[in-house]
Parts: sequence; structure tokens; C-alpha cells
Amino acid sequence: MERRYVDDIREKVRSFLKDVKDTSPSYVLRLEHIAMAVLYITKTFYIGDKFTVDDLIDPEYAYIEWCEYIERYRCNLTPAYDVLAWVVIEKGYLPDREECIDMLNAS
Repeated sequence: MERRYVDDIREKVRSFLKDVKDTSPSYVLRLEHIAMAVLYITKTFYIGDKFTVDDLIDPEYAYIEWCEYIERYRCNLTPAYDVLAWVVIEKGYLPDREECIDMLNAS
């Protein structure tokens, strides 16, 4: 992922957590990875720091991209972004259903 996108996500996560006391580095990293996975799969950027569907530049396009990605790779996954973020970070892509299940069973 391009550095400018990573920097943008990190800035938005910091803003999102500005009122949270004692955030652990692992929690911050987890949120960053979730946002990166959303960007990777949907090709849609967040315009704000709320990380909701309404915060996406184009929620309809994001949904279409999400569905196409799931269909293309034959995943039977729901948008469990934290799990998907972990899979994408580990593999560098979202694998097919069987490989996802194998990864989840192995952990």
C-alpha cells in the first residue's frame, strides 16, 4: 500500500482515538489494519475519522467492490473487518474460502 495512504489512515486512527485514554499500541495497529483492509478490498477511502459506512467517500461503490471481491475469490465471508484485516495482513491478499478457513482453524 502506498505510503501516503498508510499515513492518511494512521492520521485518521489517531484522530478517532483522540479522546481514548491508554490505548495500547496493538489496538492502534489493529484499527489501522482494519482500515487498510477496507481500503484494499473496497478501493474506497474514508473521508473522516469515524470509520463508518457513512464516512466512506462512496459507500455504494465500496459495497459493489466488496461484493465483487468476495465473489471473485469465492469467499463466503461477512464484513468482519478485523478478521479480514488479519488475513490480508498475513497473506497480502484475501484468499479463497478454504484457505481462510484453514488459517482460522490453525490459529
